[in-house]
Amino acid sequence: MNQRYCIDLANYERFPSRVVMIGDIPLGGGHPIRLQSMTNTNTMDLKATVAQSKRIFDAGADFVRITTPGIEEAKFLSEIKKQLHKDGYKKPLIADVHFNPKAAEIAAEIVEKVRINPGNYVDPRARFKQKSMLDSEYKQELERMHERLLPLIRICKENGTAIRIGSNYGSLSDRIMNRYGNTAEGMVEAAMEFYRIFHVENFTQLVLSMKASNPAVMVKACRLLNARMMDEGVSFPQHLGVTEAGEGEDGRLRSALGIGALLSDGIGDTIRVSLTEAPEKEIPVAQSIVETFINKQSGVYRMPIYAPFYDAFQQPDRSNLPYDLKYPIVVADLRKAALIDTEILKALAYTYDKEMEIWLPGKRSPEMLIVTKRNSPMQPVKAHLFCEGQEGDKSWCKTALHKAEHITAKSNPEAIECQFDDFDEYQLAEICENHKPLFFLNANSEHPIGELRAFLLRLGKYQSQCPVFFNLIQNQTNPIQLASNSGAILIENQIAGVMFQASDKSEAKAKNQLAWDMLQSAGTRRTKVEFISCPGCGRTLFDLENTVQKIKEAFGHLGELKIAVMGCIVNGPGEMLDADYGYIGAGNGKVSLYKGQNAVLKNIPESEAVEALTNLMKKHNDWKEA
Repeated sequence: MNQRYCIDLANYERFPSRVVMIGDIPLGGGHPIRLQSMTNTNTMDLKATVAQSKRIFDAGADFVRITTPGIEEAKFLSEIKKQLHKDGYKKPLIADVHFNPKAAEIAAEIVEKVRINPGNYVDPRARFKQKSMLDSEYKQELERMHERLLPLIRICKENGTAIRIGSNYGSLSDRIMNRYGNTAEGMVEAAMEFYRIFHVENFTQLVLSMKASNPAVMVKACRLLNARMMDEGVSFPQHLGVTEAGEGEDGRLRSALGIGALLSDGIGDTIRVSLTEAPEKEIPVAQSIVETFINKQSGVYRMPIYAPFYDAFQQPDRSNLPYDLKYPIVVADLRKAALIDTEILKALAYTYDKEMEIWLPGKRSPEMLIVTKRNSPMQPVKAHLFCEGQEGDKSWCKTALHKAEHITAKSNPEAIECQFDDFDEYQLAEICENHKPLFFLNANSEHPIGELRAFLLRLGKYQSQCPVFFNLIQNQTNPIQLASNSGAILIENQIAGVMFQASDKSEAKAKNQLAWDMLQSAGTRRTKVEFISCPGCGRTLFDLENTVQKIKEAFGHLGELKIAVMGCIVNGPGEMLDADYGYIGAGNGKVSLYKGQNAVLKNIPESEAVEALTNLMKKHNDWKEA
């Protein structure tokens, strides 16, 4: 997208959304970014739901969301709220409603906020019973939606209840799918349809959200939503979250990258990290993400950039780049290592070929190494080597890495280490006109995405010929905060690769793994199986967390597949649209298996599901023995 969607692309500034009251807690308008999670208990189990809500609040949440699939659950919210208040927990509750307008209307009289999905609040998820729609039919559909929303709007006005209009990728109506397909544009239009109805009825207690399991889709939709709101002169708070992020370190990185990419642009007022773990474990992750931005200073430190000068979601042209850089790569800066020996090369996933007498890269080994003449590798390594210094040593290191201060008008540098402001656009044009060097860019502020955008703008037309590698992993020791601060860099995918510094084998191993994991989580380079899984809710009828572990153990050795594990049939198929295989709860002790979007095996016993999924993969030639 190339529409303006934030205040300034080069400098950090929080977007000034309007204030919406959730109970007695203000949301938006410069107030703290609010944290929330969602219960995964049976809503009708008072003891379990109250106990879990308390744990979420105790962990630091501002709000707790509760699954409200039907009328009985909606009515039961009063008992849950009454017990929580009796025990001294009086923070706001949110009802999560799908499909059932009556449940939303009941809940709106009880809790402080109700979440509705424009893709299924009035209509079921798209089934394409109607393949096309005339403008007159589209208008009639909008009028029908308007009429159906009137009772909810009236109740919310009377009770001071807020509404979240939450679009989900893969959960759009026939009406939207026929016009926009399953796209970020469709997600935004689905929410804006509902907003316009609320606007006509003079209801402004609204929060909007765009959610997807793919961080890039989620980021694009949220940016597009902000752009659309700016065009229409409104600024409602946004709720941010990557759905089905999974569990463990991968789930945390995926959430941090997506949420952080938006917070870096000043977008977002409340967040939920969706992990396939106990919901209270989501809050510390959310806190870590938010802490990355709490003390980030607003102000103009670079020349402002108001509108995108490249499409952040269009694959850049890499055809003219040297070194076969079709995909972003990993660069290991080993200049601080005392010696590049066997141990450090093993830590970087290289293996030694005795017959060829050379270290060969694995699937997750750095393709480039930066070294010095002092610590050059003891044995040959199949990687591009860059030697610090003006001349290098042509006998073993083919390319010299020059520092910016050594570059003159007559230089013909092969590789340059610099910061974003070391060269202006005229100097870069002079350097790049007849020579196409590689740039290794070091960040020097707390807003690296702004630095990168400023450098790429100066590089201009030479960006497609001169690779830019960004040193993401410098002194940051917290992976969540690192991913939060660099999410936009990775998701926008405009760089040739990421760089990290390491001085010994343990640091090299940890940072190399983190670099590859972040590329995978951003969706720009897949080098291992990717598992996505929902956090579970009251509709989940099996032990989701243990099931995910079981699936990982059985299929974690496979190639670059994407496998989804979903708790229920309600949202599962929609949320796993780009997965190769799906394992979805179909009922008590029953599972349905998907190949892509096709349900291949339905309602099979859970005890047989792993073997059945293995056989399904064998049938499609995706299986290999561990």
